[in-house]
Amino acid sequence: MIKYLLPLVFSLTFVSCKIFQNPQIASVKTDDIPEKWTFTKNSNKSIDKWLSDFKDKNLFSLVDEAVKNNWNFQASAARLEEAYAVAKIAGADRLPTLNLEGNASRSRSGSNISRQHSNEYGLFARFSWELDIWGKLKDRKEAAEADLNSQAFTYHAARLSLAASVCRFWFNAVEAKLQLLLAEETEKSFLNTYEIIDERFKRGISEALDLRLAKVDLANARQNTQQRKANYDAAVRSLEVLLGRYPKGELAVENTLPEILENIPLGIPAEMLNRRPDIQAALEALQAASFRTSEKKKELLPGISLTSSLGNRAESVEDIFNAEKILWSLVGSVSQPIFQGGRIRAHIEQAKAREKIEFVSLIQIFYEACLEVETASNAEKFLKEKEKQIGISVDESQKAFELAKDRYSKGLSDIITLLVSQRSEFTNRSRLLDVKLQRILNRLNLYLALGGDYDEKTSKTEEKN
Repeated sequence: MIKYLLPLVFSLTFVSCKIFQNPQIASVKTDDIPEKWTFTKNSNKSIDKWLSDFKDKNLFSLVDEAVKNNWNFQASAARLEEAYAVAKIAGADRLPTLNLEGNASRSRSGSNISRQHSNEYGLFARFSWELDIWGKLKDRKEAAEADLNSQAFTYHAARLSLAASVCRFWFNAVEAKLQLLLAEETEKSFLNTYEIIDERFKRGISEALDLRLAKVDLANARQNTQQRKANYDAAVRSLEVLLGRYPKGELAVENTLPEILENIPLGIPAEMLNRRPDIQAALEALQAASFRTSEKKKELLPGISLTSSLGNRAESVEDIFNAEKILWSLVGSVSQPIFQGGRIRAHIEQAKAREKIEFVSLIQIFYEACLEVETASNAEKFLKEKEKQIGISVDESQKAFELAKDRYSKGLSDIITLLVSQRSEFTNRSRLLDVKLQRILNRLNLYLALGGDYDEKTSKTEEKN
């Protein structure tokens, strides 16, 4: 039988190699991708150690804590372990299987007068192997490994996103604390103004309207303080949950925001194809889809397998191992699909559609990544100028408030001018804190958009120091 099977196998192999080729991964067309970003101001600073850019020693320990304890990130790690197991299972399909089967039975025959009992024991080793001469099982294995690589890049992207989220939540908490401190200072300032006007009212120098207007501003300042307390409390508790802690609201927060001084290297747009983990994950997903398309096409070809068994059946356990009674068999089989109701070709079309989906998803991810970089890089210069102008407003409003207080105390100005200048000073100082936070968060977005790594090794080293 084998001598007739082998020529058939070789002839089918030759025809198959002409029809089915190794899957080719479609490449991203980069004809319309510019050679440089629209905003090209660079520096020599690395994007692979961006935690150090913020000069905040707390970030290193906080990021490491989140990587170890964040529940969502642990789920990402578990999904990576699952993908590894799936890839291992797919690779096992190409190997032969060997099973050992044993059984024992006892039966009775005859009438009530004459009964006979018999025993039967069996022990067989069964071997089976699907010959992967077309490479179908190899394609399945390669697809599973590409899925594993995609999941590994997704895990890396999740790690970067978690690090950025920790920074974002931390700086939100710092800004909320600074806003609270400013609100408390504002409340004290308005209380001081109210007490001055109240004293002047009692002496008959100020009018009741002045006192009521001052009291309104004091009440508004007090409610703003309470709102800032709530914001700060919520920011701290949210950060604690992100770190994997119970939200007790007890995390100590710094009183200063870092200054964004240095520019970062943007490189060229095409570099992100090899730098951003989400793009790499999409590339691997496309490759997996391509291998599955090839696998489905090869289902049209005949399946060739070998099966063999070796063992014995006997009435006693001792006879099972009698070499003279051992039974064996070797079977080679060829199975050619003839009619499947269109199932195989439908699977091929489904696989092709999935490959197309993964390809267009890759293109979309790439252009969205470019959008993120262009938006964040240009926003840097806008926010920098905005901070400069608000800084001017803060300086001038402080001088205006001091002048208004002096003029009011001398009776040269009314209460409206005093209260307006006082509100203007603290409003501008609050806006300055807000724009500083915007610049920090925008820098975080830019690092992520460029695919920069926070350098976990550096993080742990800094923490020890």
